[in-house]
Amino acid sequence: MLTLSGTEHQQDRQTPRMYATSPSDVLEALRICARDEVKLLIHECGLEDYDHIHMLEDLSFWLMDTFVTYRLRVNDHETVEIETPVLLRPAKSEDVEGMGRLAAEAFAGFKGHFHNDLRLERSKCDSMYVEWARNSYHDKSLADHVAVAEAGGSLVGFTTARIRGGEVWQIVLSSVRPDFQRRGIYEALVAYCINWAKSLDLKWMQGATNVDNYGVHGVCRRFGFNIFGSGHIFHKWF
Repeated sequence: MLTLSGTEHQQDRQTPRMYATSPSDVLEALRICARDEVKLLIHECGLEDYDHIHMLEDLSFWLMDTFVTYRLRVNDHETVEIETPVLLRPAKSEDVEGMGRLAAEAFAGFKGHFHNDLRLERSKCDSMYVEWARNSYHDKSLADHVAVAEAGGSLVGFTTARIRGGEVWQIVLSSVRPDFQRRGIYEALVAYCINWAKSLDLKWMQGATNVDNYGVHGVCRRFGFNIFGSGHIFHKWF
């Protein structure tokens, strides 16, 4: 099965994301990209599918990131008691610009698959996260819910989520201001979202993170998340 997502526009190049389950799907995607003059193709594949990975290497796909997906059964989880000095609440429209400024600080030089691609400009990779954060409040294709952490009247963290299949709270984008990191803010946001998902009677909560994002791995373990999947992200330039 081959799925090409709706085209994104990153750095003035068409960059569709591809989900494929067989080598023939990859070859079909390459044909479509050549026909439509796509410049960059982003592809995810399972960590354990070595034949698939080796084929991608032979086709000049470049490994850009490795991620782990965690999942928690929310309806079996007790409501989480949150002890934090910050105010946790749903985002409001007046938070949009603050979310953008926060993302600009927190994601500068972030080692995700865009930043790891040396053919993409660093500054434009940074700005992509700023726009992603800003647009998440209004664009329901990016997020259904946005939670923020506030201290002294300023935003110090946020997390966005989508509801998938009517039963999964999918954490999409999270950020904590650099000078507030390592103070339990991200952990508090996750706890807040567990309670929010539980209030909506959702069955699962899940999210993915870079394989070397050890702080997030630790938070997931503390809340009882289990590893649900893993994979690689490859880029292919035409």
